[in-house]
Amino acid sequence: MLEKENQVERIDHRSYKRQGVDKLPTIHLGVSASQMERKGIKTNRGDYNRNVAVTNNEIKQLKARICKCNDWIYSQPIENAPTMMSVVTAVSKGEKLNKQWEQVADLKTQAKILVFLQSNDIRSISQLADKIKNVNDDLYETADKIKKTDRRLDSLEFSIEQAEIRKKYKPIYDEYNKIQPSLKDKLLKRDPQEEFYNKHFKAISDYEEADRYLKEYLNGKVKTAPLKKWKSERDTLTAERIKLGEKFYTLKDETRSVEIIRKGVDILFTEQERQRQQRTQSQKLQKKHETELS
Repeated sequence: MLEKENQVERIDHRSYKRQGVDKLPTIHLGVSASQMERKGIKTNRGDYNRNVAVTNNEIKQLKARICKCNDWIYSQPIENAPTMMSVVTAVSKGEKLNKQWEQVADLKTQAKILVFLQSNDIRSISQLADKIKNVNDDLYETADKIKKTDRRLDSLEFSIEQAEIRKKYKPIYDEYNKIQPSLKDKLLKRDPQEEFYNKHFKAISDYEEADRYLKEYLNGKVKTAPLKKWKSERDTLTAERIKLGEKFYTLKDETRSVEIIRKGVDILFTEQERQRQQRTQSQKLQKKHETELS
């Protein structure tokens, strides 16, 4: 139908994993959350989807940046390559240091790069290449773990939410099922169960929806949801997710350090090329002068 209407968008029923898409999926908001979001009211599930969008974007950007660094490092000559100390010095030469705050920022940048080089024992371009490869490998591994952890956390959060809803509204649902019309009700053609249902419609509907979900999720094998087990797993995964986030931002900082070093190397090579051109021009002028004298 989209193709028929000349629309470029396409719909695929398969999961991102089955499609081979390296992306964390968003979750279905549901009617209630969708209505609240449209009114400008933020919901937990809406917040989750917004966080997913930010995470996907950050992972995508960082992968592109480290990939660019990886391509760059393998294009650099290993022989006669500049030392790392000369690179650090070159970083400051590429900046305008007219103002005091610029000088302070430059000193902080140099100190940060020195700490990065020393802590990773990087003294040469080849060792820098090894570090970039390790950052690249760590990034893909960390991103994959983040996605798996977030998927499981989302599943747990929703299951816990549904289990608590079922527990909360079970007394109302049980009372609803026990209602039987009396003789008076029959004479008056009243349906007390229907009246009760209309009065407690949301509670009963939420209970039935939660009950259906949990029976499907648990394959009908467990009557009572293992809330304690789920919450324990959620707490453990949340702690792991925090550590993965810290690892991700460490890799992000390391990528930034590599980018600054790259800038220093490029400055050095540009300076070397400029000096080479000056020598060549000087030699040509000298040769021309000698020719004119002869």
